[in-house]
Amino acid sequence: MMLNQQIRKDSSGFATASNALLLGVACVLIWLFVFSRADGKLHVYFLDIGQGDGIFIQTPSGRQVLIDGGESPQRLFSELGEVMPFWDRSLDLIVLSHPDGDHMFAQIDLPTRFDVDIALESADSRSHEDSIRWREAMQHNNTTIMLHQSGDWIDLGDGVSLHTIWPPPEGYRGENEDNENSIVMKLVYGQFSVLLTGDTGLPSEKAWLTAGIDLSATVLKVGHHGSRGSTGRDFVEAVDPLLSVIQVGENSYGHPNQEVLDNLAGRKILCNVEHGRVHVYSDSRQMYIEEERNPDAFCQTNYSPFGR
Repeated sequence: MMLNQQIRKDSSGFATASNALLLGVACVLIWLFVFSRADGKLHVYFLDIGQGDGIFIQTPSGRQVLIDGGESPQRLFSELGEVMPFWDRSLDLIVLSHPDGDHMFAQIDLPTRFDVDIALESADSRSHEDSIRWREAMQHNNTTIMLHQSGDWIDLGDGVSLHTIWPPPEGYRGENEDNENSIVMKLVYGQFSVLLTGDTGLPSEKAWLTAGIDLSATVLKVGHHGSRGSTGRDFVEAVDPLLSVIQVGENSYGHPNQEVLDNLAGRKILCNVEHGRVHVYSDSRQMYIEEERNPDAFCQTNYSPFGR
């Protein structure tokens, strides 16, 4: 009898401990949800994905957009794991600015980890053989693929809108067509805005200035990783950004070019290779900036793939 009583006591104690453990886990999950859910602000993350572009956007109520993603799926997934809840396996919208590997390759593997509702590409991308694998991956995932061109825009809710200002319906025809046909978008939330330029350069910038397009923006994602063929002085003056972000990794191209840095002089400049992931967020009036590392570092030119 004494033994049976002891067994019942131990069993009861174990059940109580188990319930306490389950309750503790549930509380942790609830608080994780609370701290990771939408907080009423617009968040823009310039992901540290190496020599390439990758921008993650979360709207005030939690809609999620990914523009490009770099070349390495592993690096993109790692970065998304840092800015998305660990249980979240869906994206509302992705945008392929153009079918260069340093913008597109990681997106091809997105359907292996995420359900993607809508994917945007340009008519030039659709006619480009390099984008076939990307399109097949999206179709296999039952993702809706849509074409976007200048004049199109998307209502993301909460007063946030994403406007496409380039390329034109007929596309750009001239030197360096692949880059100059990048989808260029302007993200707008009240008094806060971000101009996302893909790999466009001086020819596109000249066309925008000639057409009188409103280029003004709080934040400029510098074109083509800060190459010499982008980000002209007149263009910078038209945008008049408070912050310029250069998506660049270790490279042998001399990105960002010193002339580009000179054109941006006097403004705050951040680049992924120096500062890691760059996080910009806004309540529609004020802008807040967070760097992952080296907040006092300066962007430099002539990066080497063999280290600095």
